[in-house]
Amino acid sequence: MLYVFSGHVNAHEIEPAIVSVSIEGDVLNIEVELSLEAVLAGLDLSATTNSGGSQNEAEYTRLRALSPDALSVLSTSEWSKINEKLSLHFNDKDADINLHSINVEALNDLEVARLSTLRVQATIPPTASNFQFGWTKDLGLMVLRRVDLENGFAGYVEPGELSPRMAIYDIKPASNWQTFVDFIPVGFDHIIPKGLDHILFVVGLFLFAAQFRPLLLQISAFTVAHTITLALASLNLVVVPASIVEPLIAISIAYVAIENIFVSKISLHRPLIIFAFGLLHGLGFASVLSDFGLPGAGFVAALVGFNVGVELGQLAVIAVCFLGFAYWFKDRSWYRTRIVVPSSAVIALIGIWWAFERIFLG
Repeated sequence: MLYVFSGHVNAHEIEPAIVSVSIEGDVLNIEVELSLEAVLAGLDLSATTNSGGSQNEAEYTRLRALSPDALSVLSTSEWSKINEKLSLHFNDKDADINLHSINVEALNDLEVARLSTLRVQATIPPTASNFQFGWTKDLGLMVLRRVDLENGFAGYVEPGELSPRMAIYDIKPASNWQTFVDFIPVGFDHIIPKGLDHILFVVGLFLFAAQFRPLLLQISAFTVAHTITLALASLNLVVVPASIVEPLIAISIAYVAIENIFVSKISLHRPLIIFAFGLLHGLGFASVLSDFGLPGAGFVAALVGFNVGVELGQLAVIAVCFLGFAYWFKDRSWYRTRIVVPSSAVIALIGIWWAFERIFLG
């Protein structure tokens, strides 16, 4: 996936930060998992998720070579600069944020990115009823989750924006319906714009058969399969490491695209293979969903809402493909040679490169 929230990624790839907030008494705790090296080096994470080619890449690389203790000491000394990038509001009024601790992962391999955990706190004013958290645009996208409430907020916060207002006290748990609705955009966002590999897979299915029946057969097989593994993985009944799932997802993209080039008519094995690949993609979806912290009582509602969002994202991709070129050109004699084959070749090359990158570089 374009964004898979795991610490084991290529050293040049900077993952979105995961922010967990909780309340204990009159203290708001904020725990941020992020790349301190990227922050200290001044990378603009709203413009790129990759340090490669950045004008600050040399400084980022130097900081990555520091020991955990050295990076922790440096980050503590630079806390005032980091703090300037953070924003906390209680009832729309600015609040002070205090550093509690910094924990840096052990340095095992310079080719593997490491995450650090930044813990900060703030005292809740007696009259405050809600709060918002955010940071400057250059720190990029965050995944924000409220972890102390059974049905707390979980979602993306765009670069430079504040989170939605979150109640300090859990006066009334969210209903199953509200939980369902809240998780639909989470699933949709994971496809558009953040799920480039899933987008390419769906485009590959579309290119093979722009006609309704064969396309429906493939999409149905894919949907049923990823729904099964999404549910099983979310319940921890199936656990497969991302280091296995992600390369296989890339291989599935390449396979579908290559078959598009050499096969022009659907056969029985195609939906079966798509079903198998759907099982893999479901595991990929689950790895993202787990980072939001699924609610207890609203688990099923959240799971269904996320899956509905994923399906809406897939349908949006298909709609763009259909209205963009298939509607106009699918009946032309040159449609396959000029659109299907070249497009599939590009997708295949991307899938092959991703597989190589995830196996040998990630």
